[in-house]
Amino acid sequence: MHKGHELRHTVRMANTALDRQESLGMSLRGYFPYFGSVPRSRSCYLDSAASALKIESCIERLTSYLTNEHANIHRGAYELSSRATESYEEARQAVRDFCNVPESHEVIFTSGATDSLNMVATGLEGGLVRRGDAVMSTLLEHHSNFVPWQQLALRVEGKFCVVGITEQAEIDVLEFLSILTECSPKVVAFTAHSNAFGTLPPVLQFIHSCKQQKAISVVDATQSIVHGGLDVAALDGDFFAFSAHKLYGPTGLGVLIGRKELLEQLRPARFGGGMIREVGEQFSSWADIPGKFEAGTPPIAEAIAFGATLRQLSEIRKTYPLGLVEEELFRYAVERLSSLPSVKLIGPLRRDQRSILSFEVAGVHPHDVASIADSHGVQVRAGHHCVMPAMRSLQLSATTRLSLGMYSVREDVDTLVESIQHAQKILS
Repeated sequence: MHKGHELRHTVRMANTALDRQESLGMSLRGYFPYFGSVPRSRSCYLDSAASALKIESCIERLTSYLTNEHANIHRGAYELSSRATESYEEARQAVRDFCNVPESHEVIFTSGATDSLNMVATGLEGGLVRRGDAVMSTLLEHHSNFVPWQQLALRVEGKFCVVGITEQAEIDVLEFLSILTECSPKVVAFTAHSNAFGTLPPVLQFIHSCKQQKAISVVDATQSIVHGGLDVAALDGDFFAFSAHKLYGPTGLGVLIGRKELLEQLRPARFGGGMIREVGEQFSSWADIPGKFEAGTPPIAEAIAFGATLRQLSEIRKTYPLGLVEEELFRYAVERLSSLPSVKLIGPLRRDQRSILSFEVAGVHPHDVASIADSHGVQVRAGHHCVMPAMRSLQLSATTRLSLGMYSVREDVDTLVESIQHAQKILS
């Protein structure tokens, strides 16, 4: 083929992919009531990594439950309570199905990913992690998957082994494997998808290496479940944590998925109604999992709404190639931002990367970039993104971050680029 024909063919293919992405993105917006409630000029939502917009099934099921079905669960001998209990446990089954979890009682409802990770860190102490034991994490982690392990190491007076990152904001794999061998940690915590830079660590390799060293693996799946899914059985890790609100579901709800034999050994972090088997004056015993970790009245409405969210997402994924759509739009965002001489992209920018992109604008503070973007109807995040150790390692104080959702479209990126050009014009 003549080079000129090759170029035109490549351009046509790129345009076709982008047109497909734009069409699918606009179609998917129909599932999100938000876009029908705000002017088009204010609907460039590029902060889904912080919290995603809510899908219609979440809103409808939450409203329906609170309006017509609410009662406390597991305690009432009347029909309304029985129905609420059934709906709550159906939500647990929905999580099991969505994440391919071997058994439903390995699914624990919490108040969020932060709560899930703290629950593991607290529950391991004094049992599976004892005085003097080492704990391991990485510089890439969100604070919620770094500070609990740092503090656990301090409490047990053990070494906190931290794996560094490269200049491209990737976990140094050789260093990870070396520290894992030399430090002999009892527990290793790492992310499956960086919330700040979009980095995709080799999770399967890390889990396998942890098994070889007889270390417990704890995976922060908060971002990865949204953009790449989560197959617990295939990964075969020990613990996984994520939040509902970043997966188009309600706030105030998280999930901890744990291997049955480890959950049975894990100590409960909270005590009260619902999690006990027997209470005496000087001694108490605990309910079987998952009840052992769900003390008090749980987020019933949120769990039920999340179950509906997951069922709708499963149906949407059968129809729409969401991963391909996000990858195409992400590449478009990289191309558009890279075309601006003032913009420096932060992160690995691998071909399989999607959804999260951090950047700096020369001469303009990230918060000013975000503020001016908002005046153009674009919502992005600015700051350290709860990864201060990573920022320090990369010699950064803050970045601006765009993060895509299934409803994101090319126009969102174009409007952001226009706002950056405006910001540089007036501030740099």
